[in-house]
Amino acid sequence: MNNQMGSPAETQPGQAVDDGKRLYDILQMGSEPETIRREAFEFLTRSMPDMPLEQVEDAFQTMLDLYAGDYPGYRACNTGYHDLRHILETFLAMARLLHGALLEGKIADRAYGPISLMASLFHDAGYIQHQRDTGGTGAKYTDTHVGRSADFFASYGKQIGMSEADVDAARLMIRCTDLGEDISALEFPASDVRFLGEMLNVADLWAQMADRVYLEKLFYLFSEFDEGKSGLYQNQVDLLRKTIGFYHLIRERFKNAIDQADALMVRHFEDRWQIPENLYRVAIRKHKDYLMKIVQLPEVDLLRKLKRNGVVREATDSTETSF
Repeated sequence: MNNQMGSPAETQPGQAVDDGKRLYDILQMGSEPETIRREAFEFLTRSMPDMPLEQVEDAFQTMLDLYAGDYPGYRACNTGYHDLRHILETFLAMARLLHGALLEGKIADRAYGPISLMASLFHDAGYIQHQRDTGGTGAKYTDTHVGRSADFFASYGKQIGMSEADVDAARLMIRCTDLGEDISALEFPASDVRFLGEMLNVADLWAQMADRVYLEKLFYLFSEFDEGKSGLYQNQVDLLRKTIGFYHLIRERFKNAIDQADALMVRHFEDRWQIPENLYRVAIRKHKDYLMKIVQLPEVDLLRKLKRNGVVREATDSTETSF
């Protein structure tokens, strides 16, 4: 990932850090998939040495194949916002929350831990098009992608020999990532499944909102909404300006789950990096503060304030906006 502020050396586990440490100083968002997988497996196996991660490892590679277009019968990922980077970040966020939950003794049946990690890897698989589906991009499935993701997992889980009960648990966790889903109305086979489903929902949100290029990637998100015919926003800048309200909406709607996740993430960072703070919350707050600072600027000036990774320029190349 291009880092306009430089690329600091990654901190080593157990090494004390200063109070100004940022999420992407710990492990660069945009790191190679194997770096992210190895990091997650490292801290999980330290807290639970007997955790069975073989199926998670298989699911991780299958996910990479799926997004690259190397999974039989499917095209490569072609959505700019819900992309491989987002999946990797959601997986890592979920692994960190699971780690905190294990340390705090929050999970009665630890067998659900690996299932939650697998669910995180395929929670957006519904955006991936079948090989013969050549019309548009996967963004056209914006409104139905969660159900499609759950269906993909059902097929995959059966293929690798998962029990029907475990597949159903993963599908319920995936359904929890649907912002339109009433989680309280779902029937869960165990409290652990509900808890981990709610944590996956938070991991999904935090992975997006803490991404260093979150504000820039909203321009990709508008393209997905536009193709999915959501009708929610007039243009990219309208989405950007209404994101302030989204912060508050998410906080109010998922307050209990977010508060639980916040405590677990603090526990993770304290154990892993000796940082008694939720660095996701820090990153999200910085994005929000910056957005509130620039959101009232005229459109051209606002666009000039979002320069990371060249995302805005790429997303607006087809418009007449000048920089």
